[in-house]
Amino acid sequence: MIYTTDFQEDQKLAKRLGYRLPRKILLPPYLSFNPFFSDWMDATDELFDSRVEDKIEILKNLRNMWVSNSDMERKIQAGEMLSQSDWSVPEQNIVLKQLNMLGLQLGVPTVMFDEYSFMNFCRFIGLYWMQKGTSTFMDFVNFCTGMQFMIVNCWTQDYKEFLPEGDERIGTPIWEGGKWYPTTHIIFKSINPEFTDVKMLGQLFYELANYNLVLYAIDCVFNLNFQVPGYDDLGLNLQVASANHFNMVIPTEGFPVPEWVLNSLARVVVSGNKGQIV
Repeated sequence: MIYTTDFQEDQKLAKRLGYRLPRKILLPPYLSFNPFFSDWMDATDELFDSRVEDKIEILKNLRNMWVSNSDMERKIQAGEMLSQSDWSVPEQNIVLKQLNMLGLQLGVPTVMFDEYSFMNFCRFIGLYWMQKGTSTFMDFVNFCTGMQFMIVNCWTQDYKEFLPEGDERIGTPIWEGGKWYPTTHIIFKSINPEFTDVKMLGQLFYELANYNLVLYAIDCVFNLNFQVPGYDDLGLNLQVASANHFNMVIPTEGFPVPEWVLNSLARVVVSGNKGQIV
């Protein structure tokens, strides 16, 4: 904060820019001219600045989803473009508690989403409730997280084996004389994630998805380019956590797979019930 009595703008704007009146203006005239008391009040300002004043500002803005700061206000005054990170955002566990209080129960913090993603949920969850039950579920999640998710419908002929829509094994639909039909079972697919928290995705689905949808599986699709210049024969490593079923499919397109790639895949770490490389 900047303590001064020389405000160049109106008081509301000056406050957003970080200007504050110094405490020495409260001194009576016979004390304000005494250097001891003037320095004493300046020292009080400096002491209280980060230890008290900043904490009070945090408490005042605890329910404010659009907290500005002095750096951002200066960018606005200069007519510069704002980015999402310009807004002041509390640490992730505080934002997650705010989100939980708004009715979206997502449990504990995760490295999959940052504090800005959770803050986007806080800011726009009220608008989403008016659209729940429509096809906007994935659009809303992708918008808030800045990631790429998609939903794939599942088909079945016996309600035991479910195949993703578009699978070649799906036969003739019922309305054409066959046995296959679409269901409300879906696959929650994550495209090229840097990190995937399967439990968090499952919780996110049950909190936001339409009530008639049934979560059949969570798929994480990675595009791994093994022909990367600079990599030695150690290959690449992939860690998959909390996976009940893990299959890795390598489309070789008829080309031979280098031995070091196979050695690399042999070191895939799977934490779950099943794991295999196809």
